Amino acid sequence: MKKILLTITLLFIFLLSKADNKEGIKFENYSWTEIVTKAKKEKKLIFIDCYTSWCGPCKKLSNEIFTLSEVGDVFNKYFINFKIDMEKGDGIMLKKQFHVGAFPTLLWVDSKGNIVHRALGYMAGDKLLANAETALKGGTHNAGLEQRYNKNINNPDVVKVYLNALTATSDSRVGVVTQQYLSIIPKEQYLDKENFEMIATKVRDPFSSIITYIINNRSEFDNKFSKERVKQVIDDNYEKFADSLVSQVKEGKPFDEVLFNKLIALMNERNFESGAEVIENTRIKIFKYMNEWEEYANKIDSLVKAGFYTNLDSKRYRQWYRPVVKSNCKDKAVLLYAIEWVEKCYEMDVSFNMYMYISYWEDKITLLERMDNMSAELNQAKIELALIKKFKPKQEIADKDKIEKLLKIMSFIN
Repeated sequence: MKKILLTITLLFIFLLSKADNKEGIKFENYSWTEIVTKAKKEKKLIFIDCYTSWCGPCKKLSNEIFTLSEVGDVFNKYFINFKIDMEKGDGIMLKKQFHVGAFPTLLWVDSKGNIVHRALGYMAGDKLLANAETALKGGTHNAGLEQRYNKNINNPDVVKVYLNALTATSDSRVGVVTQQYLSIIPKEQYLDKENFEMIATKVRDPFSSIITYIINNRSEFDNKFSKERVKQVIDDNYEKFADSLVSQVKEGKPFDEVLFNKLIALMNERNFESGAEVIENTRIKIFKYMNEWEEYANKIDSLVKAGFYTNLDSKRYRQWYRPVVKSNCKDKAVLLYAIEWVEKCYEMDVSFNMYMYISYWEDKITLLERMDNMSAELNQAKIELALIKKFKPKQEIADKDKIEKLLKIMSFIN
């Protein structure tokens, strides 16, 4: 009866809010400790929007769904709402505590820190409200699955059920549980399509017995899945493992040189043809996360001049200059390198993209504004940007016209 009344109440709020122009979700501007205290006092669940600054679906959810009045009415009434970047401040701690592995992850947590309900990704307002209702009814997060897994860690059936539950919400423990599952099934079963795809998407350790088994039985896997596919699975592990070492630096930990040198030795031992690129790209990322911008720029410049990269494109140059734009770096030499990379993007783009050009010039202006004695170049860039923006409405009309013509053609064909 209580569940029926709750559903009716939520539906009533949803319909009533359609006639009003109220605010969307009101997120509390407190620390995590204060949020927990508030939740205990008001005896409410905590709704957490786990996002990152670079996540497109996170922004879409925030701008389009959280602002809906019908959503705000429900969430502001029943939850303590908390929005936090998982790469900053308390977010780093909460990401580990709640095993957040993808963004946006939406959590409903009680005041004791127990997850009640979990949802993943962008969703429409009605679906978000349905998840809110589920959370209020007790949620779908089954702590019993975890307890059962811990008691039956060598039972493949039990482990698989738990793994599927973690995978459904991109729980960061997926990798560890995947390794456990693959370690207890017969290795011959790696040739099953489902298990091989699991290895391809979730295993990130070239030292593991799993990858070693595939290498030692390469012909069988090549015959089943093709040489190209098997090679990709093996090769990806080296880069994924290097990225895991980089992630530690991103979290403020020292870089594990010993383990990295072991990786280098392993790549050499197995004659991994792209090993040098993994090594150099890892060094570049380390300099970036340690904010060592002079070393970062000099490393990239020396590699480019030496012809190290055979396939340089605007995407790679953008990957290089964007971190400098987003940083607080004021080293003129570094900023000049970044401006050079911005201009390379413009030169190398093979297709016309007004929106990307505007982005390039805005980034160029940001870099010029940090430098002394560059007023002439800055003014010129601002003039150019203003001119480009004048054509933006025409570009939008042209894009709309193309879409309409395409729809007409498709309709005619159908």
